[in-house]
Amino acid sequence: GQNHRSQCLVPEVLKASSALGEFSILYNSTNDILKIYAMLSKNDVIKAIGEGDRSAVLTREGKIYCWGDNFYGQSNVPDSVRNKRVIDIAAGLTHTLALLEDGTVVAWGDPRWTAMPKEAQGALKVFAGYGFSGVLKVDGTILTWST
Repeated sequence: GQNHRSQCLVPEVLKASSALGEFSILYNSTNDILKIYAMLSKNDVIKAIGEGDRSAVLTREGKIYCWGDNFYGQSNVPDSVRNKRVIDIAAGLTHTLALLEDGTVVAWGDPRWTAMPKEAQGALKVFAGYGFSGVLKVDGTILTWST
């Protein structure tokens, strides 16, 4: 697909050193794609998502990295998430969700989709789409919200 918002590029922080050394990605050949996959696997990426013109990954260490379109701030990981262990992530078209290990759900980006009910806290999983968000609760119920 197109890459007009750099959603297909890997951010510099993920191109840093890994257990096997540095990676240099040129983004112009099949070999470069293979280098990206190798780099991501060495950084223990456990989930990768893409929505619209952006991408995000979650690492085994509980760090989230977002890049690409940021018109609504959906690729700016907030400090409240950056300093915590994240266990799940989801992306709507213009917003992002993170589930912290204590069950707290944090949303950022387009304010139309980030206001969530207090019942969203204490979740097991998060999910999102165009104009909605949701969680799978500990008791097995599903809660969705939108504006």
